[in-house]
Amino acid sequence: MQGKPIKYIFAASALLLSSVAVATDGVNHPKLTLCASCHGASGISAVPLIPNLAGQKKDYIIKALSDFRSGDRNNTVMKKIVEGLSEDDIAELATYFSSKKVAVD
Repeated sequence: MQGKPIKYIFAASALLLSSVAVATDGVNHPKLTLCASCHGASGISAVPLIPNLAGQKKDYIIKALSDFRSGDRNNTVMKKIVEGLSEDDIAELATYFSSKKVAVD
């Protein structure tokens, strides 16, 4: 039973990947679509339990993604997603999302 939610998250991500149109502001990175499927194209998540990436500090995003990849930060879903990212991939994604503005209500 415990593994089922993860399977559903991956299935939902796969469905979203096929339909998400990402406005990339010149960033041509295939991994951006994967991030956008959960965190939103502009880094604003529509799901309360999924954190926003927009406006986060670049160094924080780099550290978080690196820690997920190494296992220093434990999240089964994120570990699987970031395991194939290079240092350059991580830096590019961090630059993109840190440059996005946070929506103010």
